[in-house]
Amino acid sequence: MAIKQPVTVREPYFFSEPMTDRLLGAVMALASEVHALRERSRTLEDLLVARGALAAGEVEAFVPDATQRAARDADLKAIVTRVMSEFSRSEVPQSHIDERVIDIARLSNELDLPVTAAADGIGALPVSPTLEAAVGRHG
Repeated sequence: MAIKQPVTVREPYFFSEPMTDRLLGAVMALASEVHALRERSRTLEDLLVARGALAAGEVEAFVPDATQRAARDADLKAIVTRVMSEFSRSEVPQSHIDERVIDIARLSNELDLPVTAAADGIGALPVSPTLEAAVGRHG
């Protein structure tokens, strides 16, 4: 799909799923960041060589010692694990909600009673007398 005029209404979609377009956008943004980092790294290396602080080709010839290699391997493993984990990520939400809150919510659903968090989201859950009696029977 070629864009023939300025985008004025909404961003164009290139794939059938908008999320695929967003994913492509994220990949392209990351690619541009990698390019910028490579350019800066190359500039720093060129400046160090020009000022005699580093010999030309010294970075390419560098061989890390065992400690440095272990640290680099650990970094690589962590990055690969993090990136690849997205491909096998479960769609089940991962949460750390206090089990008591989950129990109250479950009972609330079973008894068809509203249970809401306090206005600040931190306070105690208001509980109706019916729910309180049910929790007492089940807890």
